[in-house]
Amino acid sequence: MIARRRFRRVSSVLGPTLKWFAALFLIPGSVALYHGTSVWPFLVPLAVAFGLGWALEWVGADSELTVTDGFLLVTL
Repeated sequence: MIARRRFRRVSSVLGPTLKWFAALFLIPGSVALYHGTSVWPFLVPLAVAFGLGWALEWVGADSELTVTDGFLLVTL
């Protein structure tokens, strides 16, 4: 029970972080598009990271972090 609550709290922060990380794949993807090379190596991880970030954010909705959860986030 405690682990489930902690997972929800941590996922409420990791989800948006992962979505921002996914957005960074747009930069090399746009460069690849400009040069006429394949963009699939950038679009697939973008979609996976964004989907996982969205799912983590959805799981952790309405959760507040504690000090212990903050230490856990720093180690991740």
